[in-house]
Amino acid sequence: MECKKYFKLYKSGKNWCCAAIATVAMATGLVLGGAAHADTNTTSTTQQPVAAQAVTSNTTTSSATPVDENVYGSLDSATVKNNNLQVAGWQASNQAAGKDYRYVIAYDSTTKTELGRTQVTSNVSRPDVAKAYPQVKDAQQSGYDTTMQNINWNKVGSVNDQISIVSRYSNAANGEGQNISTWSQPVQLDKGNYACLDNFSINNNQLQVAGWHATNQALGRNNHLIILFDQTANRELGRKLVRTIYRPDVLKACQQVINAQNSGFSTSFSLAGVDLSHSLRIIDRYSNQANGEGSYVDYWFAPKNFVTGDLANRGSLDSFNLSKAGQIVVSGWNATNLANVENNRYLILFDQTTNQQVGSVKLTNNVARPDVARAVAGVANAGQSGFNYTFSGINLVPGHKYSVVSRYSTSSLGNGNDGAKTDYWFNSQVLNQAANYIDSFTATNNGFHVAGWMTSDYAIDRNNAYVILLQNNREVTRTRIDLTSRPDVARANPNIYNSLMSGFSANLNVDRSKLNGILSLILRFTGSNDGNSNYTDQTIGSYDKNGNKLVPTVPNTSTASASQSNHYYPNPIYTVDVYSGSSDSIINDPHAQGVIIKATQGNYYVNPKCNHQYALAKAAGKLLGLYHYAGGSDPVTEANYFVSSIRNYVHTGILVLDWESYQNSSWGNPNWARYFVNQVHNLTNVWPIIYVQESALWQVANCANDCGLWVAKYPSMNWHSWNVPDMSVSSGAFGHLTGWQYTGDDRDRSIFYLDSQQWMKFANPTV
Repeated sequence: MECKKYFKLYKSGKNWCCAAIATVAMATGLVLGGAAHADTNTTSTTQQPVAAQAVTSNTTTSSATPVDENVYGSLDSATVKNNNLQVAGWQASNQAAGKDYRYVIAYDSTTKTELGRTQVTSNVSRPDVAKAYPQVKDAQQSGYDTTMQNINWNKVGSVNDQISIVSRYSNAANGEGQNISTWSQPVQLDKGNYACLDNFSINNNQLQVAGWHATNQALGRNNHLIILFDQTANRELGRKLVRTIYRPDVLKACQQVINAQNSGFSTSFSLAGVDLSHSLRIIDRYSNQANGEGSYVDYWFAPKNFVTGDLANRGSLDSFNLSKAGQIVVSGWNATNLANVENNRYLILFDQTTNQQVGSVKLTNNVARPDVARAVAGVANAGQSGFNYTFSGINLVPGHKYSVVSRYSTSSLGNGNDGAKTDYWFNSQVLNQAANYIDSFTATNNGFHVAGWMTSDYAIDRNNAYVILLQNNREVTRTRIDLTSRPDVARANPNIYNSLMSGFSANLNVDRSKLNGILSLILRFTGSNDGNSNYTDQTIGSYDKNGNKLVPTVPNTSTASASQSNHYYPNPIYTVDVYSGSSDSIINDPHAQGVIIKATQGNYYVNPKCNHQYALAKAAGKLLGLYHYAGGSDPVTEANYFVSSIRNYVHTGILVLDWESYQNSSWGNPNWARYFVNQVHNLTNVWPIIYVQESALWQVANCANDCGLWVAKYPSMNWHSWNVPDMSVSSGAFGHLTGWQYTGDDRDRSIFYLDSQQWMKFANPTV
């Protein structure tokens, strides 16, 4: 026991006041709290025993017969239970005589507010108190144990408020009037943070969440918010102010938490803009501001991943077919594990030039792709990832860039843009392609007969076609033509508009005897009936007045090659060269008589499609070739690597060294190619042909006595034609060209000044 300074509590108007007196008090113990079973275990704080404070009225005693006028008391326990306060303790004093009304009062000293009071109607026997204070009358019946059911917790500003229990004897029925009181040390409310997420799922294009969050830390924070957070991107995606839901189960589990019964929530978030490949989590917040800022307490639920495993998004566009007017046929595949939750599938046609969608469809039937399932094991939808669809009625614009987009979405409406979505953008297609071929140009008694085909993306809005004959670039005559079906052209040029209807056969009436210059043809699509306005042209061929084709070639001297062209060459071989990224349609192009295939690069790479491409070209009856792309490491090692990789094909096609600057560490070395071709010859008895750009002929000049020369030189990168341009090409120290690559970009076209027997002589000198 010790001497303490205590306070008498009395009422002045509406305010509680205190007056100091000196008395003796007993130490008391106070414990509140408990635990609820929730997602996170939180240990409640236990208050250590403290001394009670006593308040007494001023009285006088007879000096003859001293009476103990002290006020004694202790709060043994105060427990929050189902929003009530269960309090137990005792108060004993001789001053209680004549004060027949007994109360316990909860008082918030922080806000200076009474929270509620309850009358004690049944005293509890306390023989321990009577034994300790025999001089106090009625100490035997000084105990109390009661439930305070009328506590106004809304008056509590925070869980840290100083709340005391006041025990009082009064002569007034309402607990006022003359009274004596004892004050407890501050009651410590449970500060645990308890919660459980009952539902976090995707349904009807919504992210639906439900659960509960109960904590005394919510006192003074009356706004309940649910926040959606992207853990991967470390950013908030959205928040909702929610109404609380009655949860009697939580009240039962968390009896020590005030308003635990009003802790439930249920809400949903739009999935638009949500990346379901990311880790997502829910934050439950109580705040003193409606926007969730200010002072708040959070509960962070565990992150959730809706998709696990391989998160890659893979795809390939196998076909973008414009060959039939008025429709676009697209086929390919797109595989991703995100399709497990984004289970609505769409195809979108997008005009990248105008940055707008021009067509979309929701796919209802997936195309089986067992090849994709084998290639991308571990992706659940790979086996059903294919698509094949025809867009009709699309207003295409020449020159615009279009992309096909494969989309998986949680939304079943529109194009799926209003849900969580995963897009795969396939390679764009620019509608600027054109192609043609003259199958025959024959002299007749009345002029010429011309047959062939013509197709162009720029014919989309130009429905009239003409063939125009020029002499020395001046018009001689023209004829309007009706285009006919050419399935072979459609197969070879599926990505050019209306290539199916591209054939023509027409007569050009002219007096050939009056012709004395170089003839050429214009193939024109036009929007006008007379053909003189709104047109796009393709110029083709060089002919003499007897219909003989003039093919640019280079004489046998390097000095003449720089100044002479338009020399007649009877039967050149037209070729294409391909690599792993080339379409099979290039190999099947009917113009190409030869196909040269990339086999190896450096001493580390083999074209994975080499065997397939070689077999395809061979089956199509093409002359064959294989090339090695120089990597610039040891030339003998690279030669060995090349020959070892193509050993089954040696002597069946020409061999080529591709000498370029890109990824070539020895570019500029004039001896590298010499060492390489020597080693290939040692292994195969074949001298490779050397491919090189015109400006770098000096780097391979020391191979001129043994090797053929294939020069790359283009009139422009927009030269998309089988027509050989009229330009000079140098052959340097080689003296003449074996081949000339005159286009790049969409496909590499070349002309070889050989016949088939000479071609095979390069492939195998012993034949």
